[in-house]
Amino acid sequence: MTIKITRNARVIGGILPTKIKIENEGNVELKDGESYFFMPKNEKTKIKVDQWFSGSQEVELDNNNEALIKVNATAVVLQYSIFPFLFVGLLMTSGVSTGIALVLFIVSFFYSRKNWFKIVKVEKQKR
Repeated sequence: MTIKITRNARVIGGILPTKIKIENEGNVELKDGESYFFMPKNEKTKIKVDQWFSGSQEVELDNNNEALIKVNATAVVLQYSIFPFLFVGLLMTSGVSTGIALVLFIVSFFYSRKNWFKIVKVEKQKR
């Protein structure tokens, strides 16, 4: 009756270690590609990921589950969509483009606070 959590963030989210908050277990730091096994005290355990100003939604895992921590592609696209508008706005001194970049930055910041990482439950194959 163990739960396995594996961080699979690749290049974009793999630079800094992440802190995983596990209910009734405490905090665990994982680097990219590392796994953590633990024996939960309850039937269901809630986990959440935090990394500086970004994080994930809280997910509830059953006993004997596996979870992968991945980077949310939507959050990455939203964050990197700022740069073309910012570049055009600063290079051509366009107020509209700079304003769009500022709005995208604010939206990206608040979206990535809870959605930068996705916790994906892995289905075990039945034999």
